This record gives sequence, structure tokens and C-alpha cells, in this order.
Amino acid sequence: MSTQIPGLEISHGIRVRREEVTEYLAYVDERTRDEVLQSLEPKSGVTFESCRLWTGKPQTELATFDRQSEYLGMGNVWGTTQFSNCLRSTQEQTCNGFEFDPQALFMSDVGTMCCTKGGRGVFSYLHQLAKPESAGFPGGWAYLFRYFDGRKAPVVVGGLVTDRRHQLIRRVDREDIGLRASGKARHALDVLECLVTERRVVN
Repeated sequence: MSTQIPGLEISHGIRVRREEVTEYLAYVDERTRDEVLQSLEPKSGVTFESCRLWTGKPQTELATFDRQSEYLGMGNVWGTTQFSNCLRSTQEQTCNGFEFDPQALFMSDVGTMCCTKGGRGVFSYLHQLAKPESAGFPGGWAYLFRYFDGRKAPVVVGGLVTDRRHQLIRRVDREDIGLRASGKARHALDVLECLVTERRVVN
């Protein structure tokens, strides 16, 4: 990926690792970096690393997508052009002090992604991960990128599924789900990977 992406800039950052979870924090200068570090309670098993991060709102070359975008980024986002949600692991059974059947929490999260406009085709494959012969899912995030045409119908750009460290597990392009291939959509998904996966770190 080029070191120049329209709409994005390279910022100083901190990579925070807590067991299987990774978080990326951007800062402007040493003062704001120190404020960020002071706000984080030191705990065993937590490591901090300096890094450089992509920040900002990219220009993807999909004019309608760019115009409709309010916010793009890692984690849970329920917006017009990005709908993303946590996917609990297929092994998790406890939520808010209640016990659930095996895989029920994972399937609930999958249902949320499949029910959103444009999401059914992109994430239907996740149902296969709950089958007994499957290796399962470790937990992470699902990302749907789309925009809406003049008839308010969703136009799918693509989807991404990552683990809790934001490592890409699966990328879903339009042609993967039987939609007409689009070079612009493929390029847009390349750029969006730089905001929501480990590719956010600039080497």
C-alpha cells in the first residue's frame, strides 16, 4: 500500500496488547501521548508499543460512499456506510451474568450482521463456523461497508472479518457473493483495510 492515501495521514500511535485483544491509540505530540499512557492502568500482561498509524477519513474514489460517510474506524460502528459489530467466540457462553447454550452468543452476533441492510450475503458464511465439524471462531469483528443509491437501496462495497487483534480472517468482495465486480469497490476495500485491520500500522 502506498504511503500516500487521499484523506489519510500518518500519526504517532500506541499499540496496546491485552492477552488476545489489541487496541490502537493515536496521539498528536509527546504531551498527548503521556496523557494517553497515564489514563491506562498498568496491569500484568499488558504491553505498550510505539507505532505509526493511519488516521483520518479516506477518499475511496467511490463518490457516493465518501459523501455519505460520517465515521470510519475500528470496532463497533453503526453508521450509514459502515456497520460493524463485535463477534463473540463460538466458545463464549456467559453474558451479563447469564449462561447461554454453546454458540448462542456467536449466532446472535452473526444474526445482527446478517439482518442489517446489505449484510446477509456478505456474512452468511459465518453460520458454517458454528457447525460441529468447524474449528470455530476465536472472536473478533465483522465489518460491512456499503452506501445507498437514490432509491435508498444498499450498494455493497464489501466486508471484512478480523480477530481480536484486528488480523484479517476473511475479506468478502462483491464478486464473492455474486454481485457485479467493481474495481472501484475493490480499491475502496483495500483502503478501508488500512483503518480497521492490523494494516492500520504503517511500516
